[in-house]
Amino acid sequence: DLDLGLGSLDRIELFAELETLRRVVLDDQAGGHVHTVRELVDALRNADPIGETHSTPEASPDNWAQVLSGTHDDLDQYLKRKPVFEWVMWSFLRSIRALWSLIAGFRVREAGQVPSKGAVIVCGNHASYLDPFLICMALPRHGLQRVFFVGYSEYFDGIIGRFLARLFRNIPIDANRNLQRAMQAAAEGLRRGMVLVIFPEGGRSLDGSVKEFRRGAAILARNLDVPITPVGIWGAHQVWPREGRIRRHPLVLSYGPKLSPGGSPSEEALLGELREEVIRLVDDSSRTRD
Repeated sequence: DLDLGLGSLDRIELFAELETLRRVVLDDQAGGHVHTVRELVDALRNADPIGETHSTPEASPDNWAQVLSGTHDDLDQYLKRKPVFEWVMWSFLRSIRALWSLIAGFRVREAGQVPSKGAVIVCGNHASYLDPFLICMALPRHGLQRVFFVGYSEYFDGIIGRFLARLFRNIPIDANRNLQRAMQAAAEGLRRGMVLVIFPEGGRSLDGSVKEFRRGAAILARNLDVPITPVGIWGAHQVWPREGRIRRHPLVLSYGPKLSPGGSPSEEALLGELREEVIRLVDDSSRTRD
């Protein structure tokens, strides 16, 4: 079958347009499974017609403000504060940071760029399994108290997995299968004034270089009027590459100035500015190694 060649966000936008044109309501879960023309045709055949139980779909999928609106109280279990655990994690991460500083080198530059109040999206390059932990290790205490993640559902399955997800404030939604729900979960946390960590590349880099960025962070920033704090991570690929074992190597994390969503004319412009800044920060980090 002919592949549609669409990313997750593009599929959501295509579905919304088709709902309007065909006056049907497509399965919310279907977007993650439609990759070919045949699968798209089957999804349309199985779609529910608009009737008494359905309202007319939004005319424009570009109206992400509508998609991201509403409250989601079911996410309280993942987003609520856990003061005792936060203190334990802060102490543990600072201890690991101090230890790595002694044996290999660990530097953090401009961590004050993460605001002490209000929502912010922290976006960094992704070259290692360690990246989420490194960002948490580099966050100031007020940032760690508010940090949350969306995704990593494959690591938080089952009773124990869901317990750990709640503990570490990770909302376990597979964005490839249910991107709209993942975006809504991210928006809920940001509306609560929290710190969302996103890796816009969508996956770990094989060679450590910064790949193209996906649009999710820019969509959230512009529709919720939330600033983005870029961060460049250097050394993580050498410590633990995608295919390899953990090795001793210096680590440097550099935070850049906040990017205001209103300072760019479009999502594409904001995304390009963000990627250029992350690349610059990675280069700066490589030059400030111990």
